[in-house]
Amino acid sequence: MSSFFSRYMPSGAWSQDPQVRNIDRNALKDLFSSNLTLGIFLAFLTTLLWSFHVHEPWRDEYQSWGQAAKLSGLLNSLILPGEGHPPLFYWILKLLQTVFDFEQARYFALLIGALNGLLIAIGLRKTPVLMVLFLFSYPFLYFWGIFLRSYGIGTTFILLAAWAFQKDRIWACAALLWLACFTHLYFFFLLPIFAFEEFRKSRKFRLTATLTLPCLACLYLIYLSGQGNAYGGFNAYFADWIPHLINEVFGLPSFGESGLWTAIPVAILLPFVFVHRWFGLATAATILSWVLFCACFHVSLAAHLGFAPLMMLAAILIHGGQIRIPLTAALMTMPALFGLIFVFITSYMPYGNTSKIYPAIQQAGYGDLKIMAIHDEVMTGSALKHNIKYISLPMGRETDGVVDWSNRRFDLDRAAQAYAAAGSPREFILVSMDLAPEKLPRTPKRTELTPEILCTGMKWTCEIVLHMTESVEEHVTIYKVTVGTWPAK
Repeated sequence: MSSFFSRYMPSGAWSQDPQVRNIDRNALKDLFSSNLTLGIFLAFLTTLLWSFHVHEPWRDEYQSWGQAAKLSGLLNSLILPGEGHPPLFYWILKLLQTVFDFEQARYFALLIGALNGLLIAIGLRKTPVLMVLFLFSYPFLYFWGIFLRSYGIGTTFILLAAWAFQKDRIWACAALLWLACFTHLYFFFLLPIFAFEEFRKSRKFRLTATLTLPCLACLYLIYLSGQGNAYGGFNAYFADWIPHLINEVFGLPSFGESGLWTAIPVAILLPFVFVHRWFGLATAATILSWVLFCACFHVSLAAHLGFAPLMMLAAILIHGGQIRIPLTAALMTMPALFGLIFVFITSYMPYGNTSKIYPAIQQAGYGDLKIMAIHDEVMTGSALKHNIKYISLPMGRETDGVVDWSNRRFDLDRAAQAYAAAGSPREFILVSMDLAPEKLPRTPKRTELTPEILCTGMKWTCEIVLHMTESVEEHVTIYKVTVGTWPAK
């Protein structure tokens, strides 16, 4: 046992020679010449392929694809109304749409996931234990490896930026970091780590100077894009979730109801991952600042929280691997287990079932009735995949599945408007998404119009005809609604 730890988990810092970590031909040769590292990488690729094979695309993948299809004109291509996202990923999707349909374009996500795995394997090839823990962690193995979302390509930009930083190619590093920020807002939280390390090593601000104007322009576009998004804004009570989020980041949500017993030790240990004291403090502060941002401004989902392992990985790579390996391995063990757990669970139960709702309605014998939805998210996949339209209660009109976040209201007046837009049918199907109890405090606006409030307020008779619970994220209740009889069931 002692020989294992001395060989694969040395107690001191990683090698100080930057050449052993650079992404170049010798690095690739090193990776493939070792049976151990080659075997780890092939095991990762095999698991990634299986994850992709069993993956059922979920609502955000369809939403992004539908949004990209609607891009037209310069202003609309720069500012996506009601989203709060920068446009680069949507440009990439628009380009893919000139050649591929959605199912074919999904393979782009797989290719990006495999490329990111290769870059991670090269960067960590001298420490096989960390190579395993990062490759098999939940963001790189699952969420960002197979989902057609912006996170995967943004991660590619970050890993390539770390390589450029190692080579002291600051202009290239800055350009890649800007591309990452132009892909998703969260990538801005990696900039301080790069900037601090450059200043620590050379007492220069070249990265900061070259990133400032492009990033300010990008932030302005994100601000304009987010206008009207009902889910935006500050929510002070989210601070109660900070310990919970820290635990989710490192795969510890089941340890302690309050989360303090594990969140506080993790927060204390984070700075000590890195040998250099001030760099460790800067990295820990950046990660915790991002957690605070998520707690106050954004819904916390595991797909989002993968940024903490990415920030750790980027810091390790640009810092030349000067880390305490056993402590790093301890912090990354649960994220790796979570990655494998996600793959195992979704082999039997999809993460989402949005594209299966319309076929389920047809199979139940209600395919000739109009469909109305309280929550657009669950109908997006069905509408786009099966080329149908439905009536959105929050948007008050018929839609092809692409959600207009800037024009949604969850109230009876908007529901009446939608009902009139549908032609006031006597019978129709109503679709509602059920939220897990633990998510309700974080998303109060989704609970303003429950099926019970809606059916009572509109004097509809609503009969449950179908439950769809066979997914990780989206549980759906489907009602047959009859208008003109009272009271509602």
